[in-house]
Amino acid sequence: MDNLEAEVYDEGQKETKIPSISLQFMLMSILIYYLGRFGFSIAYIFVCCFLLIFAYKRKERRLKTVIRVAVEKDLAIERSHNESAEWFNHLMEKFWTVYEPVLSTSIVESVNFILEDNKPNLILTEFTLGSESPRIEGVRVYPKTDGDIHLDLDVNFTPNDDEPTKRKRSFAWNSKVVLTARFGKGVVGVDIPIMLKEIYFSGKLRIQLKLMSASPFVKLIDLVFMENPQIDFVLKPLKSLDIMDVSERLERNVVAWVVQLVE
Repeated sequence: MDNLEAEVYDEGQKETKIPSISLQFMLMSILIYYLGRFGFSIAYIFVCCFLLIFAYKRKERRLKTVIRVAVEKDLAIERSHNESAEWFNHLMEKFWTVYEPVLSTSIVESVNFILEDNKPNLILTEFTLGSESPRIEGVRVYPKTDGDIHLDLDVNFTPNDDEPTKRKRSFAWNSKVVLTARFGKGVVGVDIPIMLKEIYFSGKLRIQLKLMSASPFVKLIDLVFMENPQIDFVLKPLKSLDIMDVSERLERNVVAWVVQLVE
């Protein structure tokens, strides 16, 4: 575990960005000083302090997630009980770097075909899920299911930049989605891109396979989340303005959409 602790510590130093946080505190202190000097209301000071604490708490939450995923991944390799799926994760990792570009291209074509009929002012200009494959942290099998196959999977999808224990690869890339909105027509029209990247996802997924005697031997595949999945991402309108976090309402809408999609 010594190597893991060293790697997590190095990643933690980068994730928390101590110099950056110190600079934020210094700039916020200067801002608060001038707000008081020029007679602004004390409410502005509380707002500034709230924004600074909010940014720091988000960094802390993302760091805890990174460390948890790193430790679980390392422990999963050492476990030898039947619920470990490390063999599948190894195969998926090799397969993912080859298949992901094909899958992303197919998704772009399918989504743009739908948008063309329903939202002609929107176009999906870029889509990639990144070089890090989804991982299965645990599997539970229900043997007494009357001929059907029931599985419970603990799955997560972590951004490439947030994985501290992986080996650095020259062909590694992060997840990114760019949606372009067109305002106006002709020469006066303006294209506004919205970037969604560093997508994090985790949840408990139940898979039910209904079997049959004839080929292809699987009659029905049923996928459902046992609880609301956790979703996090970085949203950048115009590719330059970094929003620290999405609102709770937007997060609930995204979660509800994902759950409805897989039911």
